[in-house]
Amino acid sequence: MGTDTQNPTLDTFAQGQAIARAMEQDHGMFEDTLRWWTEDTDLMQGFQLSASMHDAYGGIVCTYLDMLADEYPKTERHLTLLSQRMEHNEKLTPYTMMNQALSLAHALDYAHLLTPIGLEAPPSSRWPHVRAEPTCMSETSAIVAALYETATLPLRLARRTESMYSFRTRLNWRGDTPISQLGGCLPTPLLADERHTDPLDILMQSMLARRHGKESIIHKDTAEEASKRLDAAWWDASLPVATFYQSKCRASSADTLAANPASNPVASTIPYAECFVARDADANAEKPTIDALAYDEQLPEPLVTRAFVPLAYPVDSKFAAMFHGTTSDGRPWPYNNDGNHAPRVTSTPCVASLQTSPDIGRLAHGARQFIVRVLQGHEPLSMYGVDASERDLLGDVRETFESLCDAYGGTENECGNDDGGPATDEEWDTDAWEV
Repeated sequence: MGTDTQNPTLDTFAQGQAIARAMEQDHGMFEDTLRWWTEDTDLMQGFQLSASMHDAYGGIVCTYLDMLADEYPKTERHLTLLSQRMEHNEKLTPYTMMNQALSLAHALDYAHLLTPIGLEAPPSSRWPHVRAEPTCMSETSAIVAALYETATLPLRLARRTESMYSFRTRLNWRGDTPISQLGGCLPTPLLADERHTDPLDILMQSMLARRHGKESIIHKDTAEEASKRLDAAWWDASLPVATFYQSKCRASSADTLAANPASNPVASTIPYAECFVARDADANAEKPTIDALAYDEQLPEPLVTRAFVPLAYPVDSKFAAMFHGTTSDGRPWPYNNDGNHAPRVTSTPCVASLQTSPDIGRLAHGARQFIVRVLQGHEPLSMYGVDASERDLLGDVRETFESLCDAYGGTENECGNDDGGPATDEEWDTDAWEV
């Protein structure tokens, strides 16, 4: 793993920090380009940043996040950290695990809202009409981008009723749960069976609707049935990150997930807060979609919000050809159950949400357990891409995750013999945190 300053690699968090400082010193991107854009803005809500956290880019984005916090302390800073599947780079696993822990810990110091996302393809059992290659970064990132763009769409509408500040304060109303989870379904599994596919039927229904003022589509599903269809198609893109360290502690966890894709984790606890956004070109879809989202909801308003945007997610011509068994407007094709029909999709309905929930406690506990094992172990810190002089820094990182564990509540110890007790080669404070 090279550390040559003339030809730096992108392997470790520290290398990313050094690269960011060198870029700022040589090019002054922050002082010149960013300042010009912020001064030219009429009403700046905040900053939205995104970067991978399994390599040096985590160090780069956290360094710039630190600069933003110093220069714009009262401006919203929302960060999305992307995690790649470990099967793709097993050689870098020690570096990757440390990079993710350091990225999360530093981001918690400077970001108002943090959303970790796993770059993985949704299981076909949940999204039968989307066939994404799990090892293809462009396809998995396209899915994640569609969900995140939909979940944050109300912040960018011309007539918006939500700002980055109100959005964040609603999700983190407790004040100590700044990590959100991204979830959703694409395409929305509603209205497929009720839509007419024959051109003559569509024309007749349109004429009748204009004459009698009736809806051209009859929604047969009850709210309960529609809610079940949404639940069956819902995929949480953040939980693979939440269970990352547990899967490394117990190989059986990853083996179980690989052997049974349908067991892909889904949020299983009542969230603290959640913001739903549904988008569909068919305005008639608003009522059944909102009713399905509201059915059996256990959160009261304003802890949960539901917004509908009459605009389907646009599928660009450069978008990967992942849709199968759908119409050109991205709806499941009711008369082609084998899913081999692959038309040119131009748009698709989508539902996405950002929520804060106790499920993220698994990420906090797993990351803390990893740092404890590093501090207790006898391997050199260089094995994890950390300088030996930065052992105290890892102690601060451990305390950050301990505070996060306290906020999200305790979870079962999934890593065997780690009880959080004092290490054999270092002294801990007498009030050290215990699981």
